[in-house]
Amino acid sequence: MQQVLRRGRPRSDDKGQVVSCRVPAEELHACDALCTQLGAKSRSDGVRSVVRMASGFLEFSREDSAKLEEIRYELGKIVTNVNQIALAANRGRAPMV
Repeated sequence: MQQVLRRGRPRSDDKGQVVSCRVPAEELHACDALCTQLGAKSRSDGVRSVVRMASGFLEFSREDSAKLEEIRYELGKIVTNVNQIALAANRGRAPMV
């Protein structure tokens, strides 16, 4: 059977491993407060973010992620405009200054 090459991020069939531990109620409340501060959707997302940050991964807050998404959107529009200018120039429709 021939394998079809795909573009983009490779699919992962591995859903990851579950990690669990018991903590006193006081530590759980502190963990929940930190998850709220990080803007995590769930306790699991919050703990995952903390572990990733402690491991040296680049992790953004929800607010920063939203701002970066806006920037990505604007850059995409700029790239489209530049491509249209290049296409017009290559076809001789745009004056080269």
